[in-house]
Parts: sequence; structure tokens; C-alpha cells
Amino acid sequence: MTRRKMTRRKKKGFLGLVIGLSVVLFLVVSGVLVALPKAEIQVSNLVVEPRKVLVGDPVVVSADIKNTGGRTGDYQATLTVNGDVQETRNLEVSAESVQSVSFTVTPMSSGEYRVALGGLTGIFVAEEGILPSLYGGDLWTYTVRRGGEESEVSYEVRGETTMEGEVVYVIDFTWESPLDPFDRGSSFVDKGTLYPIEEEHSGTVDNILVSEEIVVNRLIAGSPWPLVIGNEWTVSWSENSTSRNGLVVANGESQSSRTFTVEGKEEVTTAVGDFRCFKVVELDETGNVVGASWYSDKIKREVRREVVGDILVVYELASYKVSATPPETPLPQIDIPSVTEYDNSASGYTISYPEGWELVLDEEEAGTIYIFTSTGAEGLRLAWLNVEVVSIEDALVLDEVQQEILEATEQTDPNFELVSSIKVAAELPWYQLEWNSSLDEVKLKGETIVAVKGQQLFVVTGWVQAAYSNEYGSALEGVIDSFGIHP
Repeated sequence: MTRRKMTRRKKKGFLGLVIGLSVVLFLVVSGVLVALPKAEIQVSNLVVEPRKVLVGDPVVVSADIKNTGGRTGDYQATLTVNGDVQETRNLEVSAESVQSVSFTVTPMSSGEYRVALGGLTGIFVAEEGILPSLYGGDLWTYTVRRGGEESEVSYEVRGETTMEGEVVYVIDFTWESPLDPFDRGSSFVDKGTLYPIEEEHSGTVDNILVSEEIVVNRLIAGSPWPLVIGNEWTVSWSENSTSRNGLVVANGESQSSRTFTVEGKEEVTTAVGDFRCFKVVELDETGNVVGASWYSDKIKREVRREVVGDILVVYELASYKVSATPPETPLPQIDIPSVTEYDNSASGYTISYPEGWELVLDEEEAGTIYIFTSTGAEGLRLAWLNVEVVSIEDALVLDEVQQEILEATEQTDPNFELVSSIKVAAELPWYQLEWNSSLDEVKLKGETIVAVKGQQLFVVTGWVQAAYSNEYGSALEGVIDSFGIHP
């Protein structure tokens, strides 16, 4: 009895299982019972930006995490850099949605970096100490401390020009200094070394124009770029300079040599931030330290510079504005008119004139020259200038000479009209006269310089046809301003 009941129960349980499985199979086949939804995670659209950076600058690595499944899923996003785990993020991605994830990588040494995320890979390159590219509008301002004095100097990239067949940067500077007469100027900088090949400085002292032009012949042994700790190079150069103080022109020549060594890397703190810099030490011919500079890739120049001498001079960055990428428009080409220099050493003066103008020597009067443009209306020159140098036995008084010249001119030229007469009280005083006249009914606008040096009288007279004054007046004025007397 008991066995029968047990047998019946076993059969009943077996039949129930068979029936249950059949029902489930029926429901699956009929579509009534379906599989539960699950998450499907995919990683796509890996972006590495930028692909080339300076050491210490950030790189952003981003990707899209997409869930194509029907339920929310968890995903562990792990970024590796050169095979090492950089960072891991735990994400919860909703069903049928896309979630972006980004990581920031800051390379601290130069080289190629390979990043990987979710089976996708990318590359970026970090560089340092490289030769920077300068762009129009790049601007730097430095506070300059010299002894107890403080001043400010600013540099701005203005464009490019061609000198002796080479394209160079044109960098303008302005200087606010109580100790230096030069308050503005331009440097023409070699694009391959960033050393100037020519510089022009100008300013005023007691309302007298002073200027300086320096042409540099440079020889570099070794390569400064890229900057690498322990790298050393030597720069030897000669400078041919022309300085002016009013009418007095002096020429000079000097030679120098310096050795530069990249001593290491240092963090420099300034009023405008902290900078990772290469420290470059400057030595003179005897091996003495005469300067040091801290160069930053981020600003393309020195953050700090020290000049060692009788008085320590320190340049420290006060502000800057530079571009890391090329602008939409290239650097403007600056047209610098070519001029011809004429130095009459026998008579003791120098003058320059634009390319295309002519110069003729007076065969009868030593020291007298004529400079003029092409022939203009009614056989007259459009612009004309002549320099006369007269030797005198006795020293003359400048005021008396100027008065005699005026009186003689008024007697011989009935159309002469004096506009102004100014005596410039410089080291070598001179009179500057402005006047109007006419010749064969052609109106003229003119300027005359009268100076006496020892037993020599210098008279520079230039005029331009009034109808062409807009076209040639400034060029003629430039020729007159270029006149200088050797000390």
C-alpha cells in the first residue's frame, strides 16, 4: 500500500514537470514568453586633442560610450598611456543612449605618447625647447629693474620682410626708461635662430633726435634649438653701428663672443603666473658669467633675464599675449624701401636717398652733390636736393651766416617766402628753414639746413614741386633728415 502510493506520487511529480516544461516551451514558441533585456556597451569616436603639444600643456582624450541594449549597464572606462593605466572611470549608461567620457593627460617630458581606451588607440607628441614660430600680434612686456630704477619695455611681432634675400621677423619695441634715450625701435630677427641681424633705435634728448642703426654679422658654433640640458653653443659677432645725435653722425665697430649653456630646468614664478623654464647661462670670453635667462615654451621667449655687470639688470615678464597656432591670415609683408648710402669722407658728411633717385657730383665744387627724382613738369625735377660744403678761413658765427644766406636769397629770388626759421641748439647747432617759392610759375615747397663746423659751412637745400608734395614730400624730408656731419 505504501509503495503504491509512493509510486503514484513519483509518477505524478514527473508528469507535472513534463507538463510544466511543455507549457514553457509552448509559451516561448508562441512568443508569449521572451528573453529579458540586457545592456550592450560599445566604445567609439576616440578623439585626442591636440595631437602636438608643448611639455606641461594638457591633452584631452575623449570617447563616446554607447549602450545599444535595452537596459542600463555599467562600464569601466580605463585610459592607458604607453601601456600604463592613467585613470579609471565607472560609468552607468542608460539604455539606448550615448555618454561621453574625457580624460586629461599632461606630458612632463618630450616624446611620442600612445593612448588606449576601450580597444581604441591614438597618439600625440609632446615637444619642448623647440624653435618657436612667431605670429603677428605676439606681444611681451617686461619690467626692467636696474639699480634703483624701474622701467618697462614691450616687444610686438609686426610682420615679415626680406633682407639680403632672407625672410626675417620684424619686431617693434617701445621702451619707457628714464636712463635710455632710445624709446622705440625695430629688430630684424633671423627666423632660424631668433637672433637679430639688424636693429634700429631712436628717441629724443632735449628735443633732439637721436638714433642708432646696428648691423650684426653673426657666427654660431653649435645649435641652440632644441634646448636640451647640457647643450652648449658659442655665438661670435661683429657690430657695425651708426649713431646720430642731431646732425652729428658717428660710426663704430665692436666684436664680441659668448658661450651659452643649458644648465637645467626650473620653475619661475612671476606676477602673471608660474612657468616651467630652461635656464640658459651666458659666459664671456674669459668664462665669467655675464647673464642668465629662463626660457619658456609657453610664451616663446624668456620669462626672466639677468644681465650681470657693474649693476645687475633684471627683466621680468609683466604681461604677454601669444598664439599657439597660426592665425587665419599670415604675417603681413612689410615693405622697407631700399636706400643708397653716400659717405663723403673728404668733406665730412653722409646722406642717404631712395632707390631710383639719382646722385650727381659737382665736378667744379668739391663736396657739392645733387640728388633728384626723374624729370617732371616743364623740365623741372619733381624733387631736388643739393649739398654744398664751403671751406672758410676764419670761424663763422652760425647766426650771422644764416642771416646772410636769407638776405642773399631774398635778393636773388623775388618769389622767395620764408615760412619758418628755427635754430636747433644741439651739440652741433644748426638752422632749419622752411620756405616757399616758384620757378617758371611752378610752385615749390622747400627746406634748408645751415650748419657750421670748424672751418666748414654746410648748406643742404631741398625742394619739391607743390603739386607733387604728397607723393615725394616725405621721401625728400627723409633725405634731408639723413644728412649727418662726422665729428
